[in-house]
Amino acid sequence: MHEVSLSMDGLSLPSVDPHPVPEFNPTGPMHVSAAVENPPAVDSGMLEFDLGSLSLDLDSPSEQPTEAPDGSSEDPLETKLALAEEFVSIGDEDGARALIEEVVAEATGDMRAKAQRALAKLS
Repeated sequence: MHEVSLSMDGLSLPSVDPHPVPEFNPTGPMHVSAAVENPPAVDSGMLEFDLGSLSLDLDSPSEQPTEAPDGSSEDPLETKLALAEEFVSIGDEDGARALIEEVVAEATGDMRAKAQRALAKLS
């Protein structure tokens, strides 16, 4: 390493050069100080992610589509009525009424009669 002298008001202080220059020897290999060969690791504060397992191939599905849960084969109007009952149980009669009115408007036969009875209970 090269030492540099700093002078302040007649005082001379030796200091270490923070940017060492490799020693030049025309007949031998270059030598660089250990500080330059192995600089300290700097923590940038950034998270590191392993992106090696990601695929950008969007044409072929990587997973098979999953089937819907067992309850999904139910009639959506029946589900709305069940949800309306839950709304009543938590005290949201306005929300229940809106759902039941949708069922009355969309349903026919027994489902419509069931919805009309539920609506009559709310009134």
